[in-house]
Amino acid sequence: MSAFSGCQIALELDSSLPFKKKVKVKRQIIDNGGIVSFIVTKKTTHLVVNNAEKAQDSYKSRMAQKWGIPVVSLDFLDRCLETGRLLEPDPYIVVGKTAAEQFSSGKIVASMQDKANADKKKKRPKSTVNMNQVKIWPWPHTDPVTPSFPEDRYEIARHVFLKKFDARSRLTAFACLEIHVAPSQGEGPALYRVFSQHGTLEKKDPKTGVIGKTECRYVDSALDVEYAYTQLHRQFTSSPHNLTRVTFLSSQVGSPQLKKLMAEVRSSSSGFPIAPEVAQLVDYVWEEASGQLSEILAVPEDRIKTEDLDKAEAALLSIRRALEQGSKGAEDLGRFSNDFYAAIPHAHSECPTINNRRLLAEKQDIIQLVR
Repeated sequence: MSAFSGCQIALELDSSLPFKKKVKVKRQIIDNGGIVSFIVTKKTTHLVVNNAEKAQDSYKSRMAQKWGIPVVSLDFLDRCLETGRLLEPDPYIVVGKTAAEQFSSGKIVASMQDKANADKKKKRPKSTVNMNQVKIWPWPHTDPVTPSFPEDRYEIARHVFLKKFDARSRLTAFACLEIHVAPSQGEGPALYRVFSQHGTLEKKDPKTGVIGKTECRYVDSALDVEYAYTQLHRQFTSSPHNLTRVTFLSSQVGSPQLKKLMAEVRSSSSGFPIAPEVAQLVDYVWEEASGQLSEILAVPEDRIKTEDLDKAEAALLSIRRALEQGSKGAEDLGRFSNDFYAAIPHAHSECPTINNRRLLAEKQDIIQLVR
């Protein structure tokens, strides 16, 4: 049996941990039978953190302690992998009480292996949300009866960018989906919503300058918000839309938090520091981005060497110069594109020549994410 078989492990890895390490941790959990959970729920078996001090007051940590879920260090994962089995978490607890301490206070706690085995026997609860009955609220909100949601303190639990280019019309259909979680305040419950923006990238509202429609759907629980997000994702990736996943769309797409976050992630890869108030949001992007990279690349991103990334960047620099030269540099684009794909192998056998600024920006995003 795999070390994490039956476990649902939530991660809280802050921006001090390199992106490649975060991707490696996620892959180790999945490859050893576990499930990586984006939100802490009662089904979560462990919360793994890399910064115990920051985790003391985080939303995920508070929820884990509330439900008796052990908050452990990365050493817990390493030791489980070394021994090839799921270990008791007590020696690795960094926030909250150990099972022994809970027992001494009168609370009986089952072992994590027992909990994992028990969870396997239980049927996964299903959301009872009827998407046809979930009201769609235009955003920004102008209706005074709009559900209350703190626009200044929500967390992005998941997000995805989707698009499809129509060669005939020369237009790009797109969708951006996000799960927003507002941590509970005091005794109040956490708040959940799905934020979406969709339409055509090349078309803006003449009055507002906004691309496409921006909407919110409010639900009551983590289970419901994941279900709503999944249903919308299925809607946009199925016929007749048939959108596919991409790493980035436009600086004008997404919620204010996501726009700010993506701008900071892009600039930080160029050597500029991430602003402190934005750093905590970076912790939510790597989860979604790593999933996108696994679909794009032919090899795991943590196996791409630094020298390969340097070669890829050099190829993109040559492509940028060729594009600036116009027709004079066009004949070199194929050769430089091949150099890029040789350094960073892609999953698709037929990779397009990088012959426009849109493709160039997408490939630059990939390098930034891998770094």
